[in-house]
Amino acid sequence: MKTLVVIGASGGIGYECVKEILLHDENRWKIILGQRDHCSTKAIGALEDYRKIAPSDTLLAPFTCDLASFSSIRSFVANLKEVRTINSLIFNAGCVMDSVPTYTEDGLETTYQVNHVGYWLLLKLLLDAGKTIDRIVFVNSALHRKGRDLSADECLISNQRQQNYAYDGVKVYGNAKLVQVLCVKTFVNALERSRESGQVPEILICSPGFIPQSDLGGRLVALCATSPEYSGKLGLFIDKDRKESSLNPLAQDQALQKKWWLLTCKAAGIDPFI
Repeated sequence: MKTLVVIGASGGIGYECVKEILLHDENRWKIILGQRDHCSTKAIGALEDYRKIAPSDTLLAPFTCDLASFSSIRSFVANLKEVRTINSLIFNAGCVMDSVPTYTEDGLETTYQVNHVGYWLLLKLLLDAGKTIDRIVFVNSALHRKGRDLSADECLISNQRQQNYAYDGVKVYGNAKLVQVLCVKTFVNALERSRESGQVPEILICSPGFIPQSDLGGRLVALCATSPEYSGKLGLFIDKDRKESSLNPLAQDQALQKKWWLLTCKAAGIDPFI
């Protein structure tokens, strides 16, 4: 039996991804559902929908994993103590703020923590717990290509507020997705260096695109999570047409990669682990 972990599985693309795997993948799965609140009406409804279509030998395990709370992330990892191997790990949950920034209980701007910082804390905790991870899928966005002026956003992943910061929710979302790509590139470069010494996880970034039906995006994420065609791949960016696509040119800037890797680890309260 294979193990799939999906962060953000109560609705939207994550919900459709799980359904796609349950309906069409031939493997036997234990699917761990990381949800903002697994006791919410939305999460319970999603679980009921999954059970209606799941093969009889499928195991579904819902847990709360609120990326806006570092303590929730730590509790989620603690709940996975019996899991030794994760065959596919999908980082899907995300959010977009409007015109006014909000901040989490950890002191970070919500968009950056939920879309970016929280995932690196989660990954570090899983690795520290000795989990073997075969493949990681980062659900990103074509908006990362519009990312720019990152230096102004440093205040958003620290406890230092800038009174004159001109907040734009969509711009911050695009920047957060660019920063995610920068850190994925940093991680991939480290994995490339250690590839000869042992097995490393496959890393994919996918962009479901600006689409009206989340089921189409769900199919793309499910493909990235389960298809053998991506075996051994590190750092591919897959677009909504299921083709390898280009990244924002800033994503190749090694100085930016290092800078935002260190800023991210500091924001997450973890030591840089590569």
